[in-house]
Amino acid sequence: MYTQLFFNFMIHASEIEGQIGYIFNDKTLLKKAFIHSSFVNEIQRSEVEDNERLEFLGDSVLSLIVSDYLFNKYTNVSEGQLSELRSKLVGGRSLHIYMDQLDVSKYLIVGKGDTKRTSLTSHDENLFEAIIGAIYLDGGIYEARKFLFDNFEKSIVNIINTRSLNMKSELQDYVQKNYREKPTYEVVSESGQGHCKLFLVSVNICGREIGRGSGNSKKEAEQNAAKNGIEKIII
Repeated sequence: MYTQLFFNFMIHASEIEGQIGYIFNDKTLLKKAFIHSSFVNEIQRSEVEDNERLEFLGDSVLSLIVSDYLFNKYTNVSEGQLSELRSKLVGGRSLHIYMDQLDVSKYLIVGKGDTKRTSLTSHDENLFEAIIGAIYLDGGIYEARKFLFDNFEKSIVNIINTRSLNMKSELQDYVQKNYREKPTYEVVSESGQGHCKLFLVSVNICGREIGRGSGNSKKEAEQNAAKNGIEKIII
């Protein structure tokens, strides 16, 4: 069964390479990038490795490439602002944008028990990082950088120039990626009456407060707390 799946995948290998714009010298790296852990857990074959190690490597390679790009392009921007821009460019929402452009998620080899994927799951995010990791191992940092900017430079510029209006989503992307947790919000105090109410909200990671914000509604206070948290934790 698994042999047939791999055979079917390799039939489409040249199509995948055409879509990502890179020809692999070592085709096994391409194949490995598309093997999800759910498939490996299901077939229980020791010789078949999932893409999680490539994902780990690709995450670091992507961060380095983006950091280098921002450092050289924005010479008058502070460290904190550079960190915030990098967070936006390597965050889950951006990776989904990149993967939508590539349109290769359909080739991901998953187990039968894996839930139906949507464009908002972590599968695409992990696959993108695994692809970057595989290209880096096969062709080095130059090819990994070329892959990123040949395919996504326009999207990268658009993401940089688009200010996030949803601070809670931006913070959640950053926290999930770096802490494997979700931020939590807590009302610290509530004052006033009716339309003059003022809420003070804290945002926490792993039980530690990272920011506070106030507003005339809980939602507004949470957005402001998230903004405060972003300014503190990213810097």
